[in-house]
Amino acid sequence: MSKAIDREGSFKGWITASGCSVNEVNGNIQFVAKLQAVEEYDFESAAFVDITGTEEVEITAYLTLFGKDTNHPVFFGKQLKDALGWDGNIKTLNSEDYSAIPIQFKVESETYNNKARLKVTRIDHVDSTPGGAVSKMAEDKLDAAMAKYATAQRELMGGDKPAAIPTAKKVAAKRAAAPPVVPKVGRPASENIESAKELAKAAVEEQKERAAAAEWNALSPAEKKAATAAKKKAAMPKPPTVPKVSKPAVPPVVEESSVDESDVDQLIEALDLPATCTKDQAWEACETNTYPGKAEQLSEIWTEVVKELGYEVAVDQNNDWPEVRTRVLRRTIDEVPF
Repeated sequence: MSKAIDREGSFKGWITASGCSVNEVNGNIQFVAKLQAVEEYDFESAAFVDITGTEEVEITAYLTLFGKDTNHPVFFGKQLKDALGWDGNIKTLNSEDYSAIPIQFKVESETYNNKARLKVTRIDHVDSTPGGAVSKMAEDKLDAAMAKYATAQRELMGGDKPAAIPTAKKVAAKRAAAPPVVPKVGRPASENIESAKELAKAAVEEQKERAAAAEWNALSPAEKKAATAAKKKAAMPKPPTVPKVSKPAVPPVVEESSVDESDVDQLIEALDLPATCTKDQAWEACETNTYPGKAEQLSEIWTEVVKELGYEVAVDQNNDWPEVRTRVLRRTIDEVPF
């Protein structure tokens, strides 16, 4: 199984799973994407090199689309339009499958609350120049190239007619007619280019083998709800019953941690779970979001947490099923890969 990226750098790779969510702390809309790198840029040789034999190739990107200024998108939205051919519609971004589109992304270290962590700071078209460097055309060549775009230039500089936003259907049709291409592993993009369709097929097969568990954890809340609905059609197990005591046990006193919200808590918040829930609803949320490798331990962990809070009698009296849900998820959800 692949591991989290443990270094800064520029990478080429794929989106294994994605969706939109709302940050409960600040209300910002963000695009959450599970990324898997297959190439890494070597600045000495100025070329991308193959890293498929490396374990540390995965990271989850949390890309804010709309922040405090509700009238304008932030830069990640513009980057996603260029990288994915996105039409700008949040619903499209939440429902579209981008796993067959190769991308380039940048990973950098950031210090937050005195804690250093690696995060995705940029996402670009696969053929973008690493490091943000760009080449400029000579003025005479630029003037010649722009001669036929005079009308479009006037429109861009304040014309009455805004540029039409392509629909999701048009974007999908264009993508199907002309699939993107990516450079061959280990060689500059300008030297050798393979069919993206062939490379995408190989990458998807590899992802299924190496990152099945990680893909589940990176599903959006909407996708997980759909998966939960499918599970309900089968005979879903009920939450284990913790033997009641004749006298409610006093819940243990737990000191509040002085440490700020952990990465795991951030992942739980991204699930956008309701503030209140019943026992069955708490169990369903835990079963849906438990890391596959810990599924067999779920009942045991559930029982331990219920006992910690004074058994079911005390949990019912205190309406503590949301707390049971949170504590169980902290022990069973996959770790944030940065």
